[in-house]
Amino acid sequence: GYEWIDHSRGFVYRRLEKDAGFVLERRQEGLAAIDSSGVTADTSFPDGGSPVKHAAILLAEQLARLHRSGREIVAADEALALSRALHRDFGEPCNWSKQYPADDEGCGRLADESLELLEAFGLVARESGGWRVRPAIARFRPGTPTRRRTR
Repeated sequence: GYEWIDHSRGFVYRRLEKDAGFVLERRQEGLAAIDSSGVTADTSFPDGGSPVKHAAILLAEQLARLHRSGREIVAADEALALSRALHRDFGEPCNWSKQYPADDEGCGRLADESLELLEAFGLVARESGGWRVRPAIARFRPGTPTRRRTR
């Protein structure tokens, strides 16, 4: 299991990069193998191809800020408020689908579907009455791009 991967990480990294073509990112929470070709993924994220994906990436940034400030749980009503704010700022300018109107029902559905997408990628976990923000969400924090080190 984990001990073998930890002990053999150099070998594993080389296989993932050279044989499988992944770009590896070493992160605080672990290793991420990125398939920039999209061959191994059934869902692309981030991807602005739908209002849900667009809202999810914007919501991830907000959740990363909350997590960085020490908040781990976001209540359902707070998620709805975040969705309302995102809809106000991005819904009309980005021509979001009429399927998600700016009312409570539309914003609630957009929040739920966006959070479910984030959950599918392991960035949040459903809790009683809300959502637990997982450390991997830190990838979506705003900041200045850093130069990537090469070996």
